Amino acid sequence: LHGLVGTGKSYLCRRLCDQSMKFHVWHYDYDKAVEDAMTAKKTTKSYDVEAWRRTRENAREFTSNLIKGVRPSSPAPFITHIKPSSSSSKRHVVLLDDNMYYRSMRYEFYSICRKCEAAFAILHVVASEDVARKRNESRDNPIPDDVSRRLISLCEFPDPKLNTWERNTVVVSSDESVDKVWSQLLEAWSKPPPPLPTEEELQALKLKIEAARAATLRNAIHTTDKTLRKRIGN
Repeated sequence: LHGLVGTGKSYLCRRLCDQSMKFHVWHYDYDKAVEDAMTAKKTTKSYDVEAWRRTRENAREFTSNLIKGVRPSSPAPFITHIKPSSSSSKRHVVLLDDNMYYRSMRYEFYSICRKCEAAFAILHVVASEDVARKRNESRDNPIPDDVSRRLISLCEFPDPKLNTWERNTVVVSSDESVDKVWSQLLEAWSKPPPPLPTEEELQALKLKIEAARAATLRNAIHTTDKTLRKRIGN
């Protein structure tokens, strides 16, 4: 997921979990994961960089393992697993519930999906500034205004036109029709990331680049030679 503070990302995740019947859904709640890490460390800090770093690493590991078929027998308390109505369903959806305000944060998971040949989509959750502010204020532990403003200034919004890997971006509000959201998300299954190039393709590309560089160099030498001859002649 991607969205600013107070747009309702966690709320939308819970709604998606409540109305999922056809496949496994895993809701990975970053905020709860960080709280869990900070509790384990018995820290009193309001913001723990190490806890956030570990949370991101664990999320990447969890996602990669799940795609490879390694599923936790007993998920951590910050991971909700909703099982499908049919035991024969082999589809799994992972909802990574975080701001993901840097593009690089989202690209990490795109790379994992591409490497493991899994589908990838960005669920960009939006809300008006007034609604987002009121939602944040109603939290048990609201995000300070200065932190929220800083996140807004740092946020790198999805841009499918500029970055083709962000083409599966779905823009919704947290109170959007769940059926509509699932329908849009599932389209990503028909548009997975392209496979990684083979060794042969990489070698061919390398040779092509080297040939282009050699041609450019020859052209530069020829142009320089002509310029020198002309100056000498004059």
